[in-house]
Amino acid sequence: MESISLAIHFPSGLPLSLKNYVRNLSSELSKKKVKLFPFSNLEGLKSLIEVTDLTWFPTCAGGSAPPLKYLKFLKSLSQNNFKKLVITLHGVAPFSLPSHIYYPSSIEAVKGKFLRSFNFMKWRLYRFIASKIITPSNYAREEIVSHLKLPREKIEVIYHGVNLKVFKLTNKRDRNSSNSYFLHISQWQPKKNVERIISAYNLLPPPKPKLKLVVPGFRKEVKGEGIEVIREPINHSEAAELYRNAFAFVFPSLHETFGMPILEAMACGCPVITSDRTACPEIAGNSALLVNPYSIEEIAQAMRKLIENPRLREELAEKGLERAKQFSWEKSAREHLKVFKEVLERG
Repeated sequence: MESISLAIHFPSGLPLSLKNYVRNLSSELSKKKVKLFPFSNLEGLKSLIEVTDLTWFPTCAGGSAPPLKYLKFLKSLSQNNFKKLVITLHGVAPFSLPSHIYYPSSIEAVKGKFLRSFNFMKWRLYRFIASKIITPSNYAREEIVSHLKLPREKIEVIYHGVNLKVFKLTNKRDRNSSNSYFLHISQWQPKKNVERIISAYNLLPPPKPKLKLVVPGFRKEVKGEGIEVIREPINHSEAAELYRNAFAFVFPSLHETFGMPILEAMACGCPVITSDRTACPEIAGNSALLVNPYSIEEIAQAMRKLIENPRLREELAEKGLERAKQFSWEKSAREHLKVFKEVLERG
């Protein structure tokens, strides 16, 4: 098989993280003789079904499945016209987490309850026609099997990559300067654990680095000296510069199915504190300090350890740089292509 033609679902209004996933993979796949034909609606797929080898829905997150109108269309095709279907499911957090941790408000939690039931029903149907389901970590696969009851043999784990052209160490920084800071970056959700980070920081005795929180969507009042909250979105270049200048990156998330900021920080030479559960230790390996994310004291102890031990900070920075190199979009695209070819070769 010299080349593959791929109908790829790319709707408007995607979150930035999913846009980046599709764009990075599309760029790398196009270098590997994969012809990409994006569609954003059912009419688009209908126009591509005769000229493509395989259909891929790469942006299902939060336990969602592709809309049922696509399922109805694909099932209506004859055996000769039906195209193999691959779906990327980035995680099922609404199924696995308590509502108060996943949803930012009680109204959204009520809506989410009905959405979970609807998505579970859709997966009952899609499981029969999806050839493969791609997910970004072993932890994510186990959650999918447990909560959606999908067959493990259909689920393929393929790690994301990190953009090493943007997230990189450009020059050595003085992390001991008076301008240094602990850093946290996330799109705010309760599971990002921002309030425990603040409480842990407030336990640290002075002198200590400042705390810089970049949390678009976070509206709660923050108390404590030395804490700066940036509530507006930043771009990747701005994030990379913050990582490079940070004393350490603090990311004790209650739940991640990958945890891209862990690798972004590591790629910039920034020591990392992260959670000891969900996918965080799988992605961080032995290159970060792992803490119980529910323990304010453990988070504070890890921060204090980095303040008191410059050698440990440098060791984690070096380990992190090497760890980040193991996650490239080229490698991710290569593994996606392998899955696509296996699906097509099975006929």
